[in-house]
Amino acid sequence: MITTAVVHIAAGVSSRSRFLVVVTRVLLGAGRVSSVMTWIVAETCLDVAEPGAPGRSPARE
Repeated sequence: MITTAVVHIAAGVSSRSRFLVVVTRVLLGAGRVSSVMTWIVAETCLDVAEPGAPGRSPARE
């Protein structure tokens, strides 16, 4: 359920920093994960949402 919400947020947010703030608040508010895990999840979602964005590793073939 949380993963689905994160993916929907990723699709609708273009600013990387704003996205990280939103995801952090959502996941920490759920009280299910630590702050470190929150950042890992956020970065992973960004890699999926923006595969060609500057500063990101290129998409694997």
